[in-house]
Amino acid sequence: MANPSKQLRVAEVISNSTIVINGGENEQIEHGDEFIVYETGPEIIDPKTKDSLGQLDVKKGRFVAVDVQPQLTIARVKKNTITRDRRRPDLFNPMRRMLYEEYEVEVTESVKMEVSEASYTDALVIHKNDLVRRT
Repeated sequence: MANPSKQLRVAEVISNSTIVINGGENEQIEHGDEFIVYETGPEIIDPKTKDSLGQLDVKKGRFVAVDVQPQLTIARVKKNTITRDRRRPDLFNPMRRMLYEEYEVEVTESVKMEVSEASYTDALVIHKNDLVRRT
């Protein structure tokens, strides 16, 4: 039976560019569907009302379905992207502000070397059980 509202997750990380998603034809996923792998960030509280405004999603990567089976989907990286944090002065937080920037890059040996030598946090690595949503 179809279950389009099922919470999709990374079921397996096959390689740096390929993942298995825990849903397939049964969840109405089709070849070519696009996905974002993300992690739920901290809860944001309204400073005035103290009401929860929800949680920020930290995007880890974009994927496209390349093989859809009844209960699973194999997806590959749609674009080679690097997400990094950059700190800069901000009027609202004079100490620093976290900004996430996404760069589309063509993967070459020199880029791979720069990425491996950079200090990226483990939070941006795709793991089994990360959340997935269709775009």
